[in-house]
Amino acid sequence: MVTINISSIPDLCALEAFDLTRAEMEGRRRRMSMSGLPEYLPDSRVLTFAPCPQVGIRETRRIAGEYVLQEEDVLKGRKFNDG
Repeated sequence: MVTINISSIPDLCALEAFDLTRAEMEGRRRRMSMSGLPEYLPDSRVLTFAPCPQVGIRETRRIAGEYVLQEEDVLKGRKFNDG
């Protein structure tokens, strides 16, 4: 049994209805293309899809604060007064 997450749809602005519609159409197109799965996994078949027909959005906006944490801060375990 294999679970496949096909969630990355590039150039998507989740704040725009047109982009959400385009993303749902692309997600459905990708789901339907899963019929070619046996080419990569012989003797396989699709049993089910996720019950939710909508694209899952993980984020829309990012806030740039007074300070933006850098990779070096994490690697060096830097501590901040307001942490």
